[in-house]
Amino acid sequence: MALAAAGAAAANAWWFKPLSINVFYGRVFLRYVLRDPELLTSLGVLRPYGITSPDGRLTDVSDRRLHEDQAFIRSELATLRSYDTTRLSPSQRLSSEILDWYLDDLVRGQAFAYHHYTVNAYDGVQSALPEFLAVNQPLRSAADARRYIRRLSAFGTKFDQLLEGLRIRDSLGLVPPRIVVDEALAQMRGFTATPPRDNVLYTALAPKLDSAGVEPDERARLLAAAEREITGTVYPAYERLIAFEEGLAARAGDDVGAWHLPDGDRYYAWALRHYTTTDVSPDSLHALGLGLVSRIEADMTRVLDSLKVPGPDVGSRLRALAADPRFVYATDSAGRARFLADATGLVANAERRVPAAFSRLPRAPLVVRPVPAFREAAAAGAYYSAPALDGSRPGIFFVNLARPPASWQLPTLVSHEAVPGHHFQIAIAQELSGVPIFRTVIPFTAYDEGWALYAERLAYELGLDPDAYSVLGYREAELLRAVRLVVDTGIHWKRWPRDRAIAYMAARMADTADARAEVDRYIVDPGQACAYMAGELTLLDLRDRARRELGPAFDLRRFHAVVLENGAMPLAVLGRQVDAWIAREQGRR
Repeated sequence: MALAAAGAAAANAWWFKPLSINVFYGRVFLRYVLRDPELLTSLGVLRPYGITSPDGRLTDVSDRRLHEDQAFIRSELATLRSYDTTRLSPSQRLSSEILDWYLDDLVRGQAFAYHHYTVNAYDGVQSALPEFLAVNQPLRSAADARRYIRRLSAFGTKFDQLLEGLRIRDSLGLVPPRIVVDEALAQMRGFTATPPRDNVLYTALAPKLDSAGVEPDERARLLAAAEREITGTVYPAYERLIAFEEGLAARAGDDVGAWHLPDGDRYYAWALRHYTTTDVSPDSLHALGLGLVSRIEADMTRVLDSLKVPGPDVGSRLRALAADPRFVYATDSAGRARFLADATGLVANAERRVPAAFSRLPRAPLVVRPVPAFREAAAAGAYYSAPALDGSRPGIFFVNLARPPASWQLPTLVSHEAVPGHHFQIAIAQELSGVPIFRTVIPFTAYDEGWALYAERLAYELGLDPDAYSVLGYREAELLRAVRLVVDTGIHWKRWPRDRAIAYMAARMADTADARAEVDRYIVDPGQACAYMAGELTLLDLRDRARRELGPAFDLRRFHAVVLENGAMPLAVLGRQVDAWIAREQGRR
């Protein structure tokens, strides 16, 4: 009877409104992730309980699932808003405020469900899925390998679902710019031109079977099965997608801004709110960016003058410095090894130096690894991949050995992507206790990227930049984020053509190829580039406010604790949390 009663209570909590809002918090997270087996694998939340079946399935991206997910989000938001907030504890109110903003934002975005370019060279399904399998798929036994192969066998279904969505977009007039189509085609053609045994989906499997201690005969069978799936399922799926994109290329145009899409201005306004978690207007962001660019360029000009770097403008002077043999990483095997070693050494140095500014450090380890070869051409110079919640995978700082920065740019790259940037913020959030699990993983770009940009400033303040050239690297990165405000709003709001956006960036960057890559990324993901500076400026404003209000009692470690130890949140919610902390600190005097 007790078991029956418990089962009935669990069923009621799952299908109807739970009596406890804490149960609802857990339920909404479980319902959300159980719909997404790839996310479950990345998070690693079920494997500690022996549940591994999701690791053999791919996430459904069909149009039917899209509409089911939309209805699910609307239903969960309505349930959340049905609770009496006056009876909640402060922690519960914060959880509800964060979750409400997140779900409400998703509901607002449902009007633009088809506007995103699902096939693109930066974060498109066709590039993200192989990397997901190569990096995140657990491969510690023969059984894990069989689940990996089942996922390979599902590529055809997933790509057919993807094609269904692309045809719907096409029918609605949501055609990507030609540059987006061309870059994705080049990436996919390169992927399928690789012999199956040289493909990342094969080469990622083979060494992991060895480290898992799989018997030789079983290893041979598993590798043969993987090769068959790559040849007979994966490559044909890509060929179908290539054929569709080739047809699309014939009709794609050169207008690159979101404005060229149906209802494009409203879409961009939503995208800016989604990424910055503010209601700031495109015109205000553009003006802010222009002012910041002018100030930072003047600061950099003084530094470049002191270093006697020649050139008519900031961009040409930075390019001269980046080409100086003292700072160049060769692209041969020796140069790649030196780049990887330097990045690893800078991470280790930061891990030794930054604890003085923090009362809490992440427990998850951080490793440095090369970007997978098949992604090198389109991938950023570096990026971060979060640890698994079950501890089975560390945080990973990926560096692109095909696109090495100048050595004076590397310290700031480490500060942003690794320590004390993304790794500190994301790993600490994942390790929080006493909060609903959704708060350990929920993303808010302005908070996440704002912290990483703030981390660059913090590393500079802590003296982690080893010389004047590295300080210049910090300034250059700051200039880039200001330029992004101008260029993103220029493309998507002020109707700048691609060439004008590239020229504006190239005049202020050390690498014109990077300028093209940056602009093409903004074309694919409107608004995202504006989140960095919006987040950092908010964090700096909050820190300055706390210093003014608390005076000598201000403690940087305690400030970082209130920012990091509640997980990610919208910027306005963060501001209220910092104000409440200031009031508590004042009450302790």
